[in-house]
Amino acid sequence: MIETDTATPDTPLSCELELEYNDRVNFAVQQSGAPLVDAVLLTNTGEEPLEDLAVTLTIASGGAEPWEGRLSRLDPGVTARLTPERWRLSAESLATRTEGEQTTLSVRAESHDRSIEKPFDLDLLAYDQWPGGGHLPELTAAFVTPNHALIAELLRGARRILGERDERDAIDGYQSASRAV
Repeated sequence: MIETDTATPDTPLSCELELEYNDRVNFAVQQSGAPLVDAVLLTNTGEEPLEDLAVTLTIASGGAEPWEGRLSRLDPGVTARLTPERWRLSAESLATRTEGEQTTLSVRAESHDRSIEKPFDLDLLAYDQWPGGGHLPELTAAFVTPNHALIAELLRGARRILGERDERDAIDGYQSASRAV
């Protein structure tokens, strides 16, 4: 997802912020190593160079330590791309999350006493919520949990139903060498 914000006239730092990021995150996404933020793009929209820029990423509800990047100079009309490598949400906070939460991922750029800040929406999903088929579909296999306690309960129920129908209650798939079982 890409969102953009341009500084308003009363903002002393003339800079446009863009953020390429994953706006829905769950435990499977975090464990796969998919980055939360692919890139922070800063464009100097002013007429003077911006010097000694500090860029900070934070999450309002916590779950990750703030990330900081630096640029020594950004000339007028130039776009710089910062990649916050290894900035991840806490695995523990996502693995134990039982409810989804909407929060904010904030980007702040500062140069001396001037700054601009932009919030971006972020959905932190419960460990067992899937962000949707169109959202990182290559991670579908990472979301499969064959050892989850509910799977064993489901299989017990299926065996009970099979037994009530006077059929074999075995769920042995290909091992029976029969498509009928």
